[in-house]
Amino acid sequence: MSQAILAYLALETAQARYQCGPEQLDVEQRSKVEETARRRYALERRILETAEATGVTVQQADIDRACAQIAERYEDRDSYRLALAQIGLDPPGLSVAIRHALRVEAVLARVGARADAVEDQDVRAWYDANRDKLVRPEKRVARQILITINPDYPENTAQAARARLEAIAAELGPQPEVERFAECALRHSECPSALEGGKLGSLPAGQLYAELDTALFSLTPGALSPVLESPFGLHLIYCEEIEPGHEPSFEALAGRIRLALNRERAQQVQKRWIAELRAAMATNAV
Repeated sequence: MSQAILAYLALETAQARYQCGPEQLDVEQRSKVEETARRRYALERRILETAEATGVTVQQADIDRACAQIAERYEDRDSYRLALAQIGLDPPGLSVAIRHALRVEAVLARVGARADAVEDQDVRAWYDANRDKLVRPEKRVARQILITINPDYPENTAQAARARLEAIAAELGPQPEVERFAECALRHSECPSALEGGKLGSLPAGQLYAELDTALFSLTPGALSPVLESPFGLHLIYCEEIEPGHEPSFEALAGRIRLALNRERAQQVQKRWIAELRAAMATNAV
């Protein structure tokens, strides 16, 4: 039983630390993972010996559901069993390990439930303190045509490049259709975005060079900028769409904020309780 649990804890540790299974680790990494798993198992056994674990049970249906979710990651039953065998598990052993994990989780949930409930004023205080972080800024869906400046090529000297771009701007007009601009970008732009019709994406203020940024955020939807210059060269900027900024209301977020604050308080209580358990274990080991 303990070997199955240790194997499962080693798997979780390897995935969290190295994003792979323990069978893919080198000797040193595997040694560290196994040591961490042993320490974690010792702590979890102590958790299940506490008064808080009294009466904690796990339904077989919950164990079966968790095991089934793991099995679903594999193409078939054989590949599932093979993957388990590579980490020292089989389906019955996995069931034992899952039962252990769910029991520990249940005890910690019971401990976390001791946390003080979040009050309405706590929710409001968090919202007010973080209001500036919740605002979604206005964005512009932008496209561009870029002509680079390179004196080694006659068509890309500063004068020639400007003349080329001004001719393109005259051809497009001040309010071109997006399809027409995209076609011109594909034909004329020297930016990799030309392959997508010059599309730069949805941009908040401050993402472009200052000259381009100022021009973009002064344009109305469908409008074309004059010829602009940046260290990359000469640009025509097109505003395809304006995505308005938005500040979520307190009422819209209150429920989510309360859940997050309750979770945070529960975790703090759990951490303090586990720290006390570890301290007691260290004292007893002396």
